[in-house]
Amino acid sequence: METPDREEEMSTGILGGDVAQIQEHAAAYRVLGDSLVACGTNIVSTTDNAVAGLQEQISGAQMAVVSALQSVSQESRSVMSSFGGIQWTGANRAQAEEVGIELDARVTETTAQVQELFDAFRADLARLGAQLTDVAAQFNTVAAAAAESAGSLGHAMNAQAMQLNDVMNTGIVRV
Repeated sequence: METPDREEEMSTGILGGDVAQIQEHAAAYRVLGDSLVACGTNIVSTTDNAVAGLQEQISGAQMAVVSALQSVSQESRSVMSSFGGIQWTGANRAQAEEVGIELDARVTETTAQVQELFDAFRADLARLGAQLTDVAAQFNTVAAAAAESAGSLGHAMNAQAMQLNDVMNTGIVRV
């Protein structure tokens, strides 16, 4: 086990502080301040990107689903309209026409439901996205203030360590 050098013992014992330890902790507070700023900035940009990306994906999905449903509806109507030129009578034709009408009604109903659900989803996403963005911005503000405090504390600790070092280790001239 090493014995502390006399200067360190004196500064710790008399003035209650170890210059090197104080300087290490001052540096740690400055690093913490930088980390807080980086974290706040990262949270804001990640949140903004996530919300925007989800909104874009939902809009794209809504357009794709509605387009597919409308395409099937058009195809169904085209098939149904071609019945007019076919010489066909009887129960099977009536059933085929009923199936076509029912299919068209279901596609129309499904399209309306999909539109409503996607609109509700987008509204919820907008509300939640705004809340998430607000929380991220609030954290960023708090992190920036905490970073400033940490930096200030680091500078104060460093200044105190330097003063302690000056008091304990300079000023005496040996003649």
